[in-house]
Amino acid sequence: MPILHIRITENSEVINLDRNIHSQNFIFKRAVIVQNPATTNTYNGGVTIKLSFLSGGLEFASNINSDEISVAIQEAQAVNDVRFDLNFSAEDISRSFQTDVFNYNKSGARPTFNAANLFYIDLYFEYDELYKYNSY
Repeated sequence: MPILHIRITENSEVINLDRNIHSQNFIFKRAVIVQNPATTNTYNGGVTIKLSFLSGGLEFASNINSDEISVAIQEAQAVNDVRFDLNFSAEDISRSFQTDVFNYNKSGARPTFNAANLFYIDLYFEYDELYKYNSY
């Protein structure tokens, strides 16, 4: 099964892939959050990640956010490797899409990505098949 890996390095960023991914079954497997453990920033217990291809209120139903992934972390830990097994059907994922990162409860300032705070967030999704639709 193919893997979609997304590395986020800014609190609002456009991600560019080398191809589109056709709509199919997706499984969110893993979030790795790498940060400076001496950071003075507080993320209220984690981060909330919005991916533009998960939109329209069709994938995540929640009383605190809509179509966003919330990842709890230990803020004093340099690497938080959080495992998931969340199955959903994504819409077509275009070559470019928007990501936005907020603190866990989406209040206050957004997380800062730099050497003193968050270094990056890696997201891993497993999906059924990788097609080359532009080859015909």
